[in-house]
Amino acid sequence: MRYRGKGICVLLALLLTVGLAGCGEQTESARTIAVVTDGGSLQDGGYNQAVYEGVRDWCEEAGYEVACYEPEGSAAEDLYDSMEQAYEDGVRVIVVAGSSFEQPVYEIQSQRSSLQILLLDGEPHDIDYNYETAENVHCVLFQEEQAGFLAGYAAVAEGYRSLGFVGGVKLTGVIQYLYGFLQGADQAAYELRLEKGDVTVRYTYSDTFDASDSVAGTCEAWYGKGVRAIFSACGDGVENVLSAAASGNGLVILSDFSRQDDRVFTSAVKRFDTAIALSLDSLEKNDWEWSTAAAGQTATVGLAEGCVGLDAAEDTWPFTGLGYGDYTLLVQDIVDGYIAISDSISQEPTLQVVSASEN
Repeated sequence: MRYRGKGICVLLALLLTVGLAGCGEQTESARTIAVVTDGGSLQDGGYNQAVYEGVRDWCEEAGYEVACYEPEGSAAEDLYDSMEQAYEDGVRVIVVAGSSFEQPVYEIQSQRSSLQILLLDGEPHDIDYNYETAENVHCVLFQEEQAGFLAGYAAVAEGYRSLGFVGGVKLTGVIQYLYGFLQGADQAAYELRLEKGDVTVRYTYSDTFDASDSVAGTCEAWYGKGVRAIFSACGDGVENVLSAAASGNGLVILSDFSRQDDRVFTSAVKRFDTAIALSLDSLEKNDWEWSTAAAGQTATVGLAEGCVGLDAAEDTWPFTGLGYGDYTLLVQDIVDGYIAISDSISQEPTLQVVSASEN
């Protein structure tokens, strides 16, 4: 099906000359990689900004141009039309991110087989959630459970015993953040020889990634009952969490991306720049077609690839209960398999010390 209703603003000039050979292979004269946003701004502090900056930095180093397309809206039709416009403009490599692109990529992948697509944080499916990834698409997912684990471990190591978690839509990545958070908090509590129930985690899902009064009310109530830090994995609802933290003298743990705020305890981040560089390096080396190992496949990346972690460096290390050296050892133990983190979302992880409750 061809989506209708185009309306695209090209923010950066396309500086390319494209030649198509035979069945549509990209020639070496194509020097532009396009980023298509989800309808939001390049300065949104989220997916769009992270993806654009990751592609821009890679292109600057490798000698390519980057173009950005902002759809007129955020509907699947709008995202499809922006990708189609990029193709008509001669672009043969597109980078997109997020679950909102899963259906548009599913639609365009078979219709534009010469278009190489990198889809971050999602996998193509139709409207009925039948998943299929064509050979001109490569997907990258992140091990949110590892990032969540580190955040939970750090919070307990710093002395916080009453914690919260607010998720948005109950998607796999959101659940993995929560279950990783619980496992990390439990690991730290066990190592500190705390008793069962000494650490509590309240959690809830708002069923939306938009700001909402329900998120604000929940967080205000939790901070009022003594919760010290709330892990936010609810998209734009983080604004509600930060506001509640300010009025309730609490702290916030961010997911996916970092930002400067006095109420931010730490950020469990996905390093999109690293994931993009790894993927585009592979694509370039294979003459701008996905290799057999990548074509139609999904790569799951985490600590081993340097694609998730806490947003803190040694020279700006903010914690006292968890030293930077201890943190690096913890990361290495996870990578080496000495600490096992379950990525299952079928049931809540078994906890030795932490008491978790949904409310």
